Amino acid sequence: MNSLRLPALVLALLVAFAPFAMADGIEQTFEHKLGMSQGATSWEHRIDLPEALVAQGHVFHKRTFALTGRLVVEREELARTYYYVKVRLPKYQLLPMSGAIKISLETTQTPVAPTALPAPTKLYMTNPADAPGFGWEGTGSFANITLLERSSGKTIWERVLADRKHCHLDEDVLQYYGRYIWAVRQGDETATWSPAAEFRFRIEKRVEICPTCHGTPTQPPCTTCHGTGHVTVPVLYLDN
Repeated sequence: MNSLRLPALVLALLVAFAPFAMADGIEQTFEHKLGMSQGATSWEHRIDLPEALVAQGHVFHKRTFALTGRLVVEREELARTYYYVKVRLPKYQLLPMSGAIKISLETTQTPVAPTALPAPTKLYMTNPADAPGFGWEGTGSFANITLLERSSGKTIWERVLADRKHCHLDEDVLQYYGRYIWAVRQGDETATWSPAAEFRFRIEKRVEICPTCHGTPTQPPCTTCHGTGHVTVPVLYLDN
């Protein structure tokens, strides 16, 4: 298991498609891809409310997005006059990495204060320990997932999901003997988030009999355990 890798953050300079104005709304698409030797990369985008709509008293009040390929959303912010989103392409060896996000923004001249949903319930985790799954129950159409180091409170992984109640850790950020908190909030198209529900866990390691040679010496030596007869595996412990 590798140690924590800090994500590379790149400010996006090129837009795949110019903003497309609709009646009471805006649509825009951003496309990204990684080169063969390029590591995982993040991009930031901002869409501003056109001055003509500002002059008419419009404000942003809803957003939706659709993802294609392997692109993920790390974080976002919907304000009255702009929408900010940070997207990312994780790196998987030997796989082409590309994707796009299509953002749809609605405006209104009669904004209503949104109401936050209650916190998600029935949180759970699934194996494998080094890339666990996170699940919850709730009524929100969007979810904001954050993974933090327990000792420092530092965020090491985050995702914004649409129409999902489960996800898997898709980057190698966990360490042996690390102690973590994952938090989930739910929201709707107004990007108004509920209070967070939290789950505490840790990753340790355990020595087990080699699943290939079953601890019996072989010639040539087993390629899984290199002749030792045992392997070290990560183990997930729940602290809630």
